[in-house]
Amino acid sequence: ADTSTAVDIKTKDIDFGQPGQIKRIYKFYVTHRGSASNIQLSYAKDGDQDTYTEVGSELPETDAVTDWVTTAITPTAFSCNSVRLRLFSDGTTPANFEINDITVVYRIRSAR
Repeated sequence: ADTSTAVDIKTKDIDFGQPGQIKRIYKFYVTHRGSASNIQLSYAKDGDQDTYTEVGSELPETDAVTDWVTTAITPTAFSCNSVRLRLFSDGTTPANFEINDITVVYRIRSAR
């Protein structure tokens, strides 16, 4: 099996089209297929590109190479103007690993 140990995927800074609004982040959903061995999700807030917080456990390994699997990852809820996600491996990752999409569950915080 082909493997790669250099998985390090970072998204752009995501502000959900409302950069001036504070959002409360509740959950991430990652839709993936292939073996997700050693893949970990982390996030950085408000334009920070250096300080990432790891969330939950590694994505589960699956036998499904053709079927997409959605994994829910629940961080301790946090507030930010924008969020940047990073998926990285801390070990060997099978070459058949793919990400289809990432969904972020959030709410706009009302001004008080």
